[in-house]
Amino acid sequence: QSAPKSKGTRTRMNKILPVTLVTLMSATPAFAGNTLQDHEALRATLSEAGVVTLVNTEDCEPDVDGYYWSEGKTLVVCQDNSRANGPLVAWTANDLDTFRHEAHHVVQDCLVGGVGDNASGLYFETVAELKEFLEKSTLTGEQIKKIIEVYQEDGVSDKAILEELEAFAVARDVNASSISNAVKTFCF
Repeated sequence: QSAPKSKGTRTRMNKILPVTLVTLMSATPAFAGNTLQDHEALRATLSEAGVVTLVNTEDCEPDVDGYYWSEGKTLVVCQDNSRANGPLVAWTANDLDTFRHEAHHVVQDCLVGGVGDNASGLYFETVAELKEFLEKSTLTGEQIKKIIEVYQEDGVSDKAILEELEAFAVARDVNASSISNAVKTFCF
């Protein structure tokens, strides 16, 4: 079933953060809390919170890596090496990054009201705290600037841009186990 066009901001990471890692995740060393099993545990936690995780849906356009649709309580990942309505294939580092990014949007959804209510907020209580987190993240200043530019070009609100910046940094620097714990803390 296709989600309505108002499903929210789609993550266009391949336009924003050039993908240089196309190596399969199983072939790369995983850091603690970020194995394939940890990502499967995150999927299970999201399911317990009422969020359905889908892969390679008909909405997977070439420039879309994934999205979280609050009203539909649905998280979608569009795998790099597959296509819309395509088969599940081996996960790349970018696919798992996308999964963590979208899972953080679930956390943001739960911070205001609850999962599925289409109201969201930042994990960090102030913009200053978010700025400090971004400065310590592995995102470069150029990547942050590009994220802002792409979402501004799409007409996304300043609030949503801050949420995107937070999700990009979390996906890069926070492991799947920690995101799973955040879902348990804020969504249950």
